[in-house]
Amino acid sequence: MSDELDELVSKEVRRKMARNMAKLAKKSSTKIKKERSAKKIASPEKIKSKAHKKAKNFFVNKLTGGKAWSTLSDQEKMAIEKKLAKKKAVIDDRIKVKAKRAAD
Repeated sequence: MSDELDELVSKEVRRKMARNMAKLAKKSSTKIKKERSAKKIASPEKIKSKAHKKAKNFFVNKLTGGKAWSTLSDQEKMAIEKKLAKKKAVIDDRIKVKAKRAAD
């Protein structure tokens, strides 16, 4: 029962965050900040987070068979998230290998 409540709260929080971000995306000040940050050289932390996101998306596409994430049901998304949690070490290794190749 408590797991279900935690899950519901997290969904509500995610939806609230999505609404707030949608409002922010429409503001001109946010658009200007985004343009400025795109012109700057990315920090190592930012590069690492982008690499993690790309690796995660690679495995998500593999697991979904190329279906769009937005078209999946909540149950399918949760199942994929559980599988990805198990593959976290594989994802990290993949990023390390790619980074090593890029450095050479």
